Amino acid sequence: QAVFHSRHGNHVLNSVRGELAWARTDKGWTLSAQHLAAQVDNIAWPASALAIADNSGELTLAVAGLEVAPAAVLLNRLPLPASLAGWMREATPVGRIPALMVSLSSDAEGQWSPRLISTRFERIGLHATSRFPGGSNLTGWARWTPEQTLLSLDTKAGGLDLRQVFREPVALDYLQGVIRMRASPERWRLESDRLLVKSPDATGQAVLRVDIPRADPHAAELSLMA
Repeated sequence: QAVFHSRHGNHVLNSVRGELAWARTDKGWTLSAQHLAAQVDNIAWPASALAIADNSGELTLAVAGLEVAPAAVLLNRLPLPASLAGWMREATPVGRIPALMVSLSSDAEGQWSPRLISTRFERIGLHATSRFPGGSNLTGWARWTPEQTLLSLDTKAGGLDLRQVFREPVALDYLQGVIRMRASPERWRLESDRLLVKSPDATGQAVLRVDIPRADPHAAELSLMA
């Protein structure tokens, strides 16, 4: 049993099982763990395997078999930015992430910042918030860099809650395609390639663009060519 402290108080780690390996490399070190099982504050550890590699000021974290709901609960016990912590509490994400990779780099002052996040996800559910859309049963992959986010969806029997644009959630028999998101100081812009869509009301192809002002997300503008 181990006890550690965060801004939320003391936390207890116990019932830890798994296979650990650590090694030095020419530029740093690597740590890997497989068949992981543990309890953190009586919450099951959410990932079955992970690996961390340090390479002279660059840190890479890889996770496999991540259960989203318990991971979100545990993450909210860390000192996250207030905006991210608030979104996670509202969105209450669920689902599974078979693979996740996060790459971080440090500056001259030792501050770490992400430069790449890549993931595959299955059956993700998110409650929509006042600022961000939500969805249900979403499957696909995503890749984030500071310049843009790519989101590829291959979803069946799912749904989207775009309350910034539509009053009611949209049910989907299937949705396939790639969406790009770029952020500027004034707005978020979402643009798609060709989307293949089937809903209870229609079947077809569409190209989407949505502009969401940061100052007033409810003033979002939608352009849809079908």
